[in-house]
Order: sequence, then C-alpha cells, then structure tokens
Amino acid sequence: GLFMAPPPKKKGAANVKKQAPVEENINHVIRDAALEAAAKGVEVSTASGVDGATELLKNLRTGEEPQADAHPERRRKAAFKDYEEREIPRIREENPGLKLSQIKEIIFKNWQKSPENPMNEAQLAAAGPPGFP
Repeated sequence: GLFMAPPPKKKGAANVKKQAPVEENINHVIRDAALEAAAKGVEVSTASGVDGATELLKNLRTGEEPQADAHPERRRKAAFKDYEEREIPRIREENPGLKLSQIKEIIFKNWQKSPENPMNEAQLAAAGPPGFP
C-alpha cells in the first residue's frame, strides 16, 4: 500500500495549547537566598542527602565549646597518609642507608605517639586536661 502524509494542520488560534507555568529553578532560589543573607552578614550553608546534612549539622557552630571528635577512626587513614608523606624525606635524610620498609616502620612507631594521630586526640580528650585525676 501507499502511505500518505497526514493533511497539514491549520495554523490558528484554535490549535494553541495552553502551557503550564514554568517552575522556578530551585538552585536559583537557593543562590538568591544565600546572596541576600550574605548581604545581611548571615552565613548560610546548604547540603543535600542525609550524609551531607548530618555533616553540616555536626559542624554547626552554636557558640558552645567544641566537643571531642566522636569518630577519630574515620580520619585516621588519611591523617596517617599525610603524616607519612611528610615524614619519609625527613627520616630518609636522618638515616640514609635504610630501606623504604624500614623507614615506614620508624614512621609508624612515631605515629603511634604522635599528637597528629586522631586516636591519640580521642584518648587525650577522654583523659581530660593534664593535672586532673
């Protein structure tokens, strides 16, 4: 069979569909609110998702004294990596004949006692200020 194109539609006022009103872009609304608040000297923070909101609330400054980190083990790996990268050149300079594995052993032993170790911060915070039983 032959296929025939549909007859051309008539252009006119009768065929105009009503368009739904365009919703306002939520990102623009948030940005504008943040700019208005910044102009008034108010700090605004936003987060999306449960993890982002939890982190935002955890870091919220309420004027109270900051509490000890509840989960230092979550920061331990990254903190050790930074510490190790910084210490390797120093230990290598002090001990030029050592293998990298020996240097890393020394660094790890130093890390166990280091105040940069988040686990040590948690133990120090739990023990309280020095001089108190």
